[in-house]
Amino acid sequence: MYRCLKSVSMPNWSIGFLKVSHFLEKIQQKNKSSSRFFSAVAVLRQNLDYSSGDDTENFVSFPPQKICHLNSTQVCNNLHNLKTNPSGAFAYFKDCENLGFHHGIPTYTAIISILFNSNQTQNLVSLFCKIIPLSHRFSLALFNSLRQLGGGPGLVSFALDGLLEAYITSKRARPQEAARVFFELGKIGFLPTLRACNLLLSFVAAAGKDRILISVMEQMLKLGIKPDAYTFEILLNFFLNAKQPRELTLVDFNKAICLFCKEGRLEEAVKLLEAMYKKGFEPNSSSYGPFIKAFCDRGYIQRAWDLYGKMTVRGLETTRPIAAHFLQGYDKLGKNDEVLRYFKEFKKLGVVPDRVLYNFALNALGREGLTKEAMELIQEMKHNGLEPDRNHYTCLMRGFRDRGDAVNAQVVFIEMLNLGLKPDTVMYNILISGFFDSGLIDKAFVLLGQMIVRGIGFNVNTYGLIIKEFCKGGSGKRAYDCFLRFSNQGYLISKLPHEWLVRQLCDQGELTLAEDVFLQLRKHRVLPDLLSYGKLITAFCQNGDMSKAQFWFDDMHNCGIDADSVIYTTLMDGYFKARKSRNALEVFEEMKKAGIVPDKVACTVILDGLYKTGSETCFSEMTREKRKFFINDQVSELVRCMKKVEIEPDLKVYTVFIYGQCKQGSLNRAQKFFDKMLKEGLKPDVKAYTLLIKGYHRRGQVEKVRELSHKMVDSGVKPDATALSVMDKEVVRAYEMRNKIHGRDFTC
Repeated sequence: MYRCLKSVSMPNWSIGFLKVSHFLEKIQQKNKSSSRFFSAVAVLRQNLDYSSGDDTENFVSFPPQKICHLNSTQVCNNLHNLKTNPSGAFAYFKDCENLGFHHGIPTYTAIISILFNSNQTQNLVSLFCKIIPLSHRFSLALFNSLRQLGGGPGLVSFALDGLLEAYITSKRARPQEAARVFFELGKIGFLPTLRACNLLLSFVAAAGKDRILISVMEQMLKLGIKPDAYTFEILLNFFLNAKQPRELTLVDFNKAICLFCKEGRLEEAVKLLEAMYKKGFEPNSSSYGPFIKAFCDRGYIQRAWDLYGKMTVRGLETTRPIAAHFLQGYDKLGKNDEVLRYFKEFKKLGVVPDRVLYNFALNALGREGLTKEAMELIQEMKHNGLEPDRNHYTCLMRGFRDRGDAVNAQVVFIEMLNLGLKPDTVMYNILISGFFDSGLIDKAFVLLGQMIVRGIGFNVNTYGLIIKEFCKGGSGKRAYDCFLRFSNQGYLISKLPHEWLVRQLCDQGELTLAEDVFLQLRKHRVLPDLLSYGKLITAFCQNGDMSKAQFWFDDMHNCGIDADSVIYTTLMDGYFKARKSRNALEVFEEMKKAGIVPDKVACTVILDGLYKTGSETCFSEMTREKRKFFINDQVSELVRCMKKVEIEPDLKVYTVFIYGQCKQGSLNRAQKFFDKMLKEGLKPDVKAYTLLIKGYHRRGQVEKVRELSHKMVDSGVKPDATALSVMDKEVVRAYEMRNKIHGRDFTC
């Protein structure tokens, strides 16, 4: 229990008539059983006025005869009762201090939680201004308490932002102290928001602390806090406008250039390089290195060479890191010849290769299948006092594997074992993936058995290889069992090939298992990708289970994944086939609102579905004429949409138009579509001919039937059974006779 100090004597002047706060009345009602707290409330009621709502006023002292006997539990309970009245809670928190109560970790945690839920940043900052003078251990204990409270990362970030801002606004605080808080809390997982980081950088920059400024920036990147344009503006302006350049060193400039280049801010990095000249610094190899690395990482090798030329003109030597940047750039582009060429060139320039440079060369030799040269290079390493380690053999094995040469990769593996080096999971994964890709499945599973015997554990990549291979072999259930085993062990499953697994399970009709894969991913806070969602939705649509298809479509949308034209089309097609045209049209409207332009496939699905709605129960309330008018109106809107996005109808679209018009009895319009199709150079198929012939046959228009029958025969279109049943009999007999003469049978 926290003891309360006696209050000092109240000055002998009138403070006027004071009102009693509503929140104190609530507290009194909830604490009638506590006589000690009741005395504190009596004091507050007699001496304080909260009616103004001003949380920053100075509170008066209390008469000597009134003594406060509050404890931490009581204060926390009272703050909890006031959580819906954050201003009142904050006022009560400060009143307890004026009563002589010493706040500790529990009460600070309670009030910060209330301020977080009401987003009262200003009050939080004023609160932390009082914590700053306390011990550093107190701050760490407070943040651990906030983390355990269960308010999520938002609560901790909110509190840390307030603490940093308190340091910045406090006249007594120094930049070193604020930076220290940022570093030490960051090391144990407490991360501020980017806004607070920018405030801290501005504070440090204004104080002219260049080394602290760069250190804070480096720590931000290390903690995964992504800088924005304003962050880099603070750093750039500091170096460009430094009033005391003597405090800056070449090392400081080089570190800043490295930061800018690493984040791809090359234009600002160039400005820093220019500022170096103006302030009297001569750039060295470390100044040019970040630029060369940035260009090589982005594939701009020629620009890197241009800059390298300027560097060498100044008489600067080629360092091993610079050589490594070039080799890595060519390695990423898969230019093995260039890697080997410049590996030799750099050696001629006096660059003594280290393990990193040898790695690039070995990788290139492996990809080129140059086993003999690779072994010679390993001997060269040994001669130069560099004993090849597991990484070098791994690199060489990877090179052979990437080339599709799993056999030579195994030769390197055995050579390493003979030297007494122990293999690891990565090396086994390289070999296993090589055997799987080469179709040597049995050898791959032998290696998996060796891993178990040697006590080498599987990692996410091992399980991923097994799952993918099971999927390729059509064993979706075994792949699922492997996936489930790994996920139940609590490992990171985001890297597992779940898209392969979902696709295989859906293809095999194991939709319950496919759904469970999704649930396992969500359980581990991993979002399935668009293709996986699309596969699951398609499978349910094909099964006619539109409620499940809609559920996963909505789930995808709620997860922030936008559906594409393919998924919208699949869902519409499913609803049309399930005879739920209204739902299909609702999906179409949602698709348009999402700004997705229907493609030719989507338009065909919608047209086909609309024309097949004539006999549906969902349109049964309409008369035949109203139904026809409704469908034609929807079709006309779709045609306008197609023209707007310049979609040219193809054979399928025209055939659907002909089908719809024939179904509605509009043979003239159907004939116009047929003639337009011929005019545009499209060759009607048997379905298009059959639709028109059947339509004219029903009308008894024998001449039209004969004319179209002749056209179909003459164009070489093979009639099917339906077409033969309605074609002109004379044409059919002539057709059959001609087929017998040529020894062919075109009848079905």
